[in-house]
Amino acid sequence: MRDPKNRFVRSCCVAVILLLALFLSFQLLPTAHAKETCLRIAMPKVYLDHRGADAYRHAMAQAGLCVEPIALPATRSIEGIRTGTVDGILVARDNLPDLCGVSVVRGDVTFANMKGLLVVRDGAISGVDDLKDQLLGVALGQTWSTDLMGTYANLIKVPGGPEMMHKMLFAGRLDAILIDAYSLRVLGGALDAYKIIPVADLALYSWLRGEFSHYLPQFDQGTVNYRKVLADL
Repeated sequence: MRDPKNRFVRSCCVAVILLLALFLSFQLLPTAHAKETCLRIAMPKVYLDHRGADAYRHAMAQAGLCVEPIALPATRSIEGIRTGTVDGILVARDNLPDLCGVSVVRGDVTFANMKGLLVVRDGAISGVDDLKDQLLGVALGQTWSTDLMGTYANLIKVPGGPEMMHKMLFAGRLDAILIDAYSLRVLGGALDAYKIIPVADLALYSWLRGEFSHYLPQFDQGTVNYRKVLADL
């Protein structure tokens, strides 16, 4: 007759083995520990400073998409798209594919239609064609302003983006700047002695690297949600 103790021990061992096998099978299932994809989205620092990363995260989460906003100037955003250190960009013009040289997909909703502005103190100037020897600041990597000015001799490319340009203008280190309407508004506008002259119409879009194109429906809805947040500013 078999020892009941041995039978009990064997039963326990079998039970333990079955539990381990069950645990390991769950571990190996593709969905068991699949981490949620969280897209790294480059955006101008001015958006994060005045609305915060949480506002963008929340707008995208409402659409079912996890994002991690990263504050980057224009040149580094484009480089990030090129190298894959970021997965998307909040705001860029239609020339982004030419600039980054990799597969990107544009959102199907327009992020913004806004004015490009010339801010200048000289009262005799009514547009960019009137600029002669004035020191004109543009944000480094801001293509619409450099496209507009061509080979203008006194163009100063400012690495600190709209914030630094804004400070330099009112500190007297620049005679004029080219800046988008949103950035100027959130930075406090212009001093009374300065003129604000519309000089360009900018259609801006949000973009993803090509390998994330399947997220575009959620990305577009998140962009719509975020536009509503910005409209309240």
